[in-house]
Amino acid sequence: MLLSLASFEPFCDSVQARLRRQLTADYPVLADTDTYGPSAIEDLLAEGHVLPALDALDDRSEPGRAAVVTVLNDTLDPHTPMVLTCRTALSSPLWPRQAS
Repeated sequence: MLLSLASFEPFCDSVQARLRRQLTADYPVLADTDTYGPSAIEDLLAEGHVLPALDALDDRSEPGRAAVVTVLNDTLDPHTPMVLTCRTALSSPLWPRQAS
């Protein structure tokens, strides 16, 4: 599931809440509790059936990129699968290369 980080407010919102809202908007049929139950979206997320693709990190300022990465590291389980996109040149300050 593609989720843009360009307008994400890391200290006011959570990635989990954004994913819930995006799933609800993109797949309104999941709100059909008779068919899918009352916790379909929560179940999909909890069971790892949604792979978030967090896009547009590079559309943020450097402090904004650092804030997003900090919030992701602080709030998500370290085993949470995700794809985080960013241009290589802009990601270097966020993830310094380890000496070999």
